[in-house]
This record gives sequence, structure tokens and C-alpha cells, in this order.
Amino acid sequence: MNSSSFFISPRVIKTINSLPESLREKIAGALTAEMFFGQSPESVLSPMQMIYYVMIRDYVNRDTMATVTA
Repeated sequence: MNSSSFFISPRVIKTINSLPESLREKIAGALTAEMFFGQSPESVLSPMQMIYYVMIRDYVNRDTMATVTA
């Protein structure tokens, strides 16, 4: 993530909760690791999991920007 602050919207939570439990844990863990610790998700996610991850991270980025500029 490019900024030190972020906004987790209901859309992000709903999207993560809609995933199968095994995938949900991986995606949420990778997102947390990147946001809080700056760790790259590529080392823990498969290419298919990265597709979900990038989509959800984009939601976080867009929702954060919308909140900051509102």
C-alpha cells in the first residue's frame, strides 16, 4: 500500500466474508501483513489467490481515496 492510512469499508468486509473460509483466511492474512508490516503477499499466495487479493486491495485503495477526498 502506498499510504500509511487506510479505510476498510463494508464492501471490503462483505467481499472477504463471501470467500470460502480457507481463502478468506489467506487473503485477510496477506492484506494485514502488507498493511501493517509491509510484507509482500506474493510469497504466501498462489497466482489464483493473488487475483482475489489484488481485487480486494484495489477496493481498499479506492475506498480510502474516496474517504480522504470526501
